[in-house]
Amino acid sequence: PLVEAGIDVVETDLGELIIQLVNEKPFHLVFPSVHKMAPEVAEIFSKATGKKVIVMSHHTGLETAGGSPSKYLWKDVTSVLNPDYWYWGHTHLGIIYNAEAYSGNIKTRCIGHSSMPFAIPPGMEKNDKNVDWYSTSPLVSDGTSQALSYSRPRAKNGFAILTLSENGITEEVYEIGNTNPVWRS
Repeated sequence: PLVEAGIDVVETDLGELIIQLVNEKPFHLVFPSVHKMAPEVAEIFSKATGKKVIVMSHHTGLETAGGSPSKYLWKDVTSVLNPDYWYWGHTHLGIIYNAEAYSGNIKTRCIGHSSMPFAIPPGMEKNDKNVDWYSTSPLVSDGTSQALSYSRPRAKNGFAILTLSENGITEEVYEIGNTNPVWRS
């Protein structure tokens, strides 16, 4: 009667809600969705809500050049989630990976260039087919400070701004001293 009256009926028990969203019968009286694995549940909620999943982690999801996953974290995260976006910042680099990277359709970004970023990320010199953008604008510094920090040239510091709206996600990457984004989705 409620549905016919135009009222949305939603189960308040999480397990029952999962089963309701996929129009299935409960698997067990007390644990109705115990047979659903975490990746499947994530996909069910993503489809039901129409919302994207964003993962933000400290450690990396991909190795620097984007051709292979990180040793541990990629499998740990993707075995339980199916993210649309994944941002990390442990590595001192700014990199926007594309669909050619190991991550495929997961939009992966390393936004770790807010602190002493490398001008040419290690491993990127010969392999940039997996990226749409990476931080390369040189940081101007005197020779002494450059020698004290590292022998590799540094890039300008930067940051990203994510704008979430009904129409989706807009990403903008900025470098210090530049009011225009150096990359935008």
